[in-house]
Amino acid sequence: MERNLVTEEVARNLEVARNLVTEEVARNLVTEKVPKNLTTEEVADRFRTSIETVRYWRHVGKGPRSFKVGKRVLYATQDVESWELQARGAAGAA
Repeated sequence: MERNLVTEEVARNLEVARNLVTEEVARNLVTEKVPKNLTTEEVADRFRTSIETVRYWRHVGKGPRSFKVGKRVLYATQDVESWELQARGAAGAA
């Protein structure tokens, strides 16, 4: 009987610990800063290419969709990811 009580207490403690870890992970995910917009340099770094290449892609309409804020050219992370998926699909079809 005493063994069952210890087993139940250990199970309860494990469940409490599991909930605390889950809450901490969720809190970190919510507070983690993910940039919603990337600069030309960040896009170039992501695709391991030069800034000039990304500028050329923008000039000929080949790269991810971009927009300007003042003089600064930015890329929405979602647009970059979509463009990457399309490029992967085209590479797989070739």
